[in-house]
Amino acid sequence: MLSLAAIAYIIASGNLFRSKKGILWFFMLMGLAIFPASQMGFRGLMLLPIVQIMFIYHHRVRQLKFRKALPVLLILVFLFTGYGIYRESIFLMKDGFDLDLAMNFIEEHPEFIYAIFVRSKGADIVASVIHQFNGVVDYILFIPAAIEAFTIAIPSALWADKPIPLSVKFSERFFGISGGVSPTVVGEAYWHGGVLGILLVMALLGAIFRLYRNSVRRAVNTDSSVFLFASIFPSLVMMAEAVQGYLNGIVLMLLVGTMLIVAFSTTKRYGGRGGDSRINC
Repeated sequence: MLSLAAIAYIIASGNLFRSKKGILWFFMLMGLAIFPASQMGFRGLMLLPIVQIMFIYHHRVRQLKFRKALPVLLILVFLFTGYGIYRESIFLMKDGFDLDLAMNFIEEHPEFIYAIFVRSKGADIVASVIHQFNGVVDYILFIPAAIEAFTIAIPSALWADKPIPLSVKFSERFFGISGGVSPTVVGEAYWHGGVLGILLVMALLGAIFRLYRNSVRRAVNTDSSVFLFASIFPSLVMMAEAVQGYLNGIVLMLLVGTMLIVAFSTTKRYGGRGGDSRINC
């Protein structure tokens, strides 16, 4: 919610952030937006507000050049990696984090650092999925994904037999636990239809991203539209981690966002005090 409030404020006060003082305020605003997630220890939730705010900054304040953005991205990679090492280390220490203990642990277990910097948990997940497959009979062929996406807006209280989310089924099927494993876009696509499933999912995502980019270019000057696009953008980024879960989120955002835009536009057009009551929706 803090992230949404931050991007709404930047949209409404874009000129404020173009000065040197405004840049300082911009980073303070970003810090406030990621503070709750930092207390939860969830790196993904820390990243999403940053992605949303940078999206709005690029489109409504000042265009970000790749050369200037690259150092910031590298710093973020090192910070998030360092935070990951800290988070993993603290679980291994009963009395809290201790730098000397951490250094001793690294010396005794160099594979720990190797696993963080070199090994890919996503690659391990894909390898495990492929290893456990019994051939074509295990493919789910996209049908459950389509049903879940089109029925995600129906509350479980109204539909007692609502299908179990694919993310839960994936964890149970391949790892024997109820959720908590990110299937990755490759692992999830392979589950749908093997190598052909990977090609189809990648082609579909490419088409979705192209449509999204073209829509942003057309509606970037419309406040309500760019707010909706900024809300969706992190889900597109995180689809590399779990396609179905973030697709469901986009469906809900589009549904609710469209309803709000229509409602506010109608209210302004017909519920004003006369005259021209148009709003930038």
